[in-house]
Amino acid sequence: MASNRKLGGRAFKVTMAAVLVVGLGLAARAYAQQHAGGMMGAHGDPAAHFAEMCDTMEARQAGMLAFAEVRLGLTDAQRPAWTKFAAAVKVLRRR
Repeated sequence: MASNRKLGGRAFKVTMAAVLVVGLGLAARAYAQQHAGGMMGAHGDPAAHFAEMCDTMEARQAGMLAFAEVRLGLTDAQRPAWTKFAAAVKVLRRR
């Protein structure tokens, strides 16, 4: 009788495997419910998500350029080159 209760017994291993499978299944289901939609946004429409991204692209780009300009701490001598670079970035965005 003692041999059936030992920790490494076959029944124990099967039970632990079943518990693991059920636990992973429940965790996967909870994760999927929390992250439903992904890139589709709140309403499930990927076209609306990408249209919104296009609408705000210019503002996001201007913010990134302004942040980079401040972060770089440009000198007066560097300012003309930065202005030329920022103009080139804006032209590339329009293509």
